[in-house]
Amino acid sequence: MQSPLVLVLDDDPTVRERARDALARAGIDAVAVATPREALELLRAHPLAVLVVVVGDAPAQVSRNVLLELCRLRAGDDSGLTLPHIQGRSQAAETLRRRVSELAGSRAPVVFSGEAGSGRRHAARCLHALSNEADSFVVIPPGDRIALEAALSGGRGTVFLASIEQLAWPAQEALAAALASGKSGPRVAASIGIDPRRAADEGRLSRGLVAAFSGAIVPVPPLRERRADIVVFVRAFIEELRALNRLPPIVVAPQAMAALERSLWPGNLRQLRSAVESAVMLASDGTVRVTDLPEHVLGGAAGAESAVRADRRFREAKRLVVDAFERSYLEDLLKRHGGNVTGAAEQSGMLRSALQRLLRKHEIHSADFRSPDDSAPYAT
Repeated sequence: MQSPLVLVLDDDPTVRERARDALARAGIDAVAVATPREALELLRAHPLAVLVVVVGDAPAQVSRNVLLELCRLRAGDDSGLTLPHIQGRSQAAETLRRRVSELAGSRAPVVFSGEAGSGRRHAARCLHALSNEADSFVVIPPGDRIALEAALSGGRGTVFLASIEQLAWPAQEALAAALASGKSGPRVAASIGIDPRRAADEGRLSRGLVAAFSGAIVPVPPLRERRADIVVFVRAFIEELRALNRLPPIVVAPQAMAALERSLWPGNLRQLRSAVESAVMLASDGTVRVTDLPEHVLGGAAGAESAVRADRRFREAKRLVVDAFERSYLEDLLKRHGGNVTGAAEQSGMLRSALQRLLRKHEIHSADFRSPDDSAPYAT
């Protein structure tokens, strides 16, 4: 896959070209532009491009003013550029859309609860976009108290705190006090892997923090609860990859789509996107077939069920069933512990080293079950 096009924006040609050259050395295709209007023209041709505002030693307000002007231009543009939105035709998707829309009119803190990869961060971005916030959307890594304090001292915009349950207890209480004070500042959105009230009962989340988010706790459903949306996401991901890599039209064979819809998807949308990208890379004639799909898509419960057929030798059938069980168990285990291998090993009663060997055997990466700073749509 090609690297994304990056638009480097700065009115100083020396700074602009220096930034472009630095990106080129890193293997990133970059185009230097001087004004927001030039950036808009390129965004029309490359809607998935990344915009980098380079302002040298200028104050942060300069960056905000440049981005604000670009937002105004895009708002009045009829080129088809759209704001982030929650896709899907299922009832679960409609419920999530309605709840985000209801909360967009206020500046109350919001916490999105759900499994890793279900799209919590994307839902927060949609909330930010619907709130007409011209300022930035700042993502705070899990547990980073210093970055959180710095972001909260800024102006408006939205601060998104990933995996709020990983924040140290004193920082949780400080955040709860800040939210309860009602002082002006950026809007706070957060994500958590389980229901916040349950996290408070288990001693993982401050009750004061749960109270601060009271009335604005938004569940983000896992992919298995919105299977009607899988075909929508598959087509959206394919179009995104086509635009990014300038690929010809790509279709999905009915058997392949059926396999994608049947899969368990413990990694949710993040795992689905990865599978689609892998399949698109393997599709040789513009058609994604079952043979192009990753093995784990065909595994899980369906794979274990088909493995017990007597047309296989006993050892082979047993191995397939055991492999399917191990993969399903490990993925669910890591999902429950947010990718924390130590906690997963303790719950499973396994030595950490033994668990790691199994993860390596099935090529399962614990990082895939955490909340990385991934800007791809529907990634968290």
